[in-house]
Amino acid sequence: TMMKFIALALAFLTLAVLAQEKLRLRIEEEDTPNLPEEKPTSLDKPRPAPVHACWKDGQSRGVGKLPDKETKECPKEAPEKSAGLCYPECPAFMEGLGPVC
Repeated sequence: TMMKFIALALAFLTLAVLAQEKLRLRIEEEDTPNLPEEKPTSLDKPRPAPVHACWKDGQSRGVGKLPDKETKECPKEAPEKSAGLCYPECPAFMEGLGPVC
């Protein structure tokens, strides 16, 4: 009877150890997120060669002057009105937008 008891105890311990190992593996699987396979992004693709553009350099017209308080007209030295301020005229081959020609 003592031999049966020891055999039973060993069998029980073996089952307990196997169950504990199985539980540990299951917990590890749950802790590991199932991430989708990485798909290539636009950052992985080679960039195209830069496009060269041609443009004229701009020039500053300065800060601008306030129009006359009463007449709301621009002075002769800054006759062009843009965004509520008066600026000098741009050269003939340029257009003005605010302080830039």
